[in-house]
Amino acid sequence: MLLVPNLTLECDDPFWTQMVASVLKDCLGTWQPAQPTVFIVDEPWGFAFKSLKGLKGQTTIVLTRNPSTEYWEDLYSLRPNILLAGEQSHEIALQCRQNR
Repeated sequence: MLLVPNLTLECDDPFWTQMVASVLKDCLGTWQPAQPTVFIVDEPWGFAFKSLKGLKGQTTIVLTRNPSTEYWEDLYSLRPNILLAGEQSHEIALQCRQNR
């Protein structure tokens, strides 16, 4: 899903696709990355591994809620440019968005 020029969202979970797309569009405003960037939401867990393997040489941002530090290390070994990792619930994401 192309959010803005040069920013693509990849996710295999419809709820998180809609949630992240909405939050990013609200937060990004008119920001447009200078180079093609892929934002990968690791839902369901393991999706980011498949996505990163096919994106050699592109700027990548990965978001995972998996609580395992070993999992984070495995994701990081695939060299995303940014790895956002931690266990958050969708209720927290919704609350943050509503409090804007």
